[in-house]
Amino acid sequence: MNKDEKPARKACGPLACGKILYDIKKRLFPKALTLESEIAFSWSNIVGDEIARDLSFLKLSKNNDNTHTLITSVKNSSFATKFHFMQTSILQKVNTFFGFGLVTDMKIKHLTEETKIKEKKVAYILSKDEEQLLNSEVSNVENEVLKKALQSLGGAIIKNAKK
Repeated sequence: MNKDEKPARKACGPLACGKILYDIKKRLFPKALTLESEIAFSWSNIVGDEIARDLSFLKLSKNNDNTHTLITSVKNSSFATKFHFMQTSILQKVNTFFGFGLVTDMKIKHLTEETKIKEKKVAYILSKDEEQLLNSEVSNVENEVLKKALQSLGGAIIKNAKK
């Protein structure tokens, strides 16, 4: 190594604890791994980064006839049609990864964002005392436009303070 060369960096960045534990468990107890965890941690390697970006693995469901169904999800329903047509290719990739016909069917769930119900805002009406206080504060202002603007501003401040 020359003086100008820097030593090679051995670390490649932070890893998730689950990935580290998975790798340790894979080396020490290879039979203890479940098929589901194998798919979950290898999903982008199995289907490719482009597909994995839009199609997520959820779970592996065992059927009554000892076959498995791959449960996946899409965030945007427009991708569901695309992946439905790619279903045989995706199933083939998963089965090739394991080396045998593990998965026979695939279901695609549509994940939608929860719609929040907005609360109706009830208009707060100033009491007579608050109106009198506000009018007394702006009574010295001669300009009518400015006076109305200050009253409106004062009313808004009082309403917001009451919330």
